[in-house]
Amino acid sequence: MIIDTEWGGFGDKGEADYIFTRYDKIVDSKSDHPGVNSLDKLIAGMCMGELVRLVLERLTANKVLFNGNGSKLLRTRNSFPTKYISEILHDDCGVYSNTRQIMDELGIEGATFSDMLLLREVCVVVSRRSANLAAAAIACVLNRVRRPNMLVAIDGSTYKYHPFFNHWVCEKIRELLDPGLDFKIVQTGDGSGRGAALIAAIVSRVKRDEEKRLAELEVQRQKEAEAEEKRLLEVENEKLEAEERARKMSEMLKYQFERGAEESAHRND
Repeated sequence: MIIDTEWGGFGDKGEADYIFTRYDKIVDSKSDHPGVNSLDKLIAGMCMGELVRLVLERLTANKVLFNGNGSKLLRTRNSFPTKYISEILHDDCGVYSNTRQIMDELGIEGATFSDMLLLREVCVVVSRRSANLAAAAIACVLNRVRRPNMLVAIDGSTYKYHPFFNHWVCEKIRELLDPGLDFKIVQTGDGSGRGAALIAAIVSRVKRDEEKRLAELEVQRQKEAEAEEKRLLEVENEKLEAEERARKMSEMLKYQFERGAEESAHRND
């Protein structure tokens, strides 16, 4: 069974209003289609960068970040692409080489160590929320389907390039999944909307996994059959050896009895 979720519009009727922050509402109001594709705007990479920018803009305005200076570009809509999040989180803590380069591109001067640490934390919070919401939606479907070895196909540049997104998604799914259920995530590269290619990829993967499982079972069956054949052969050999020992013992006893009878007859004579 294959389920194509197409759940980007979940929340369009208000189901997800309680999740929307002030920043989500700004992104939605300034999008090409306000009020629709609500779940997409909460979890998709196309909005994550702008969400981070809005948070940074507010922190800067409140003089919490960049000493209140920032830059004109930071105050410009869509000037903080989502790829910046992945690049910033690829930095080792305390190094911030990617972060410094991004600050230069944004025209932000004099960023301190604390500024870069806070910037990294904003990227973590926004992207982890996205991963958690995606995981929650996936877990709901898996808990409803309740099939063995369920396969989840995910695509998109955020899932591919973000250094922690896959880990966070899997971690949250395992936390929300009912006991006894199992899943596997497969990253696809076909792009959004390529339903036929996605289904073909899933079916192909499932088929390969099933063929591999059956091949392993066949190998195990052959090993067990060979072991059983060997055991039966050993039992048969032991039986033949026991019969041979019994025959020889019988012949020896017969010989001893006949010889004893002959010796007794000679003594009587």
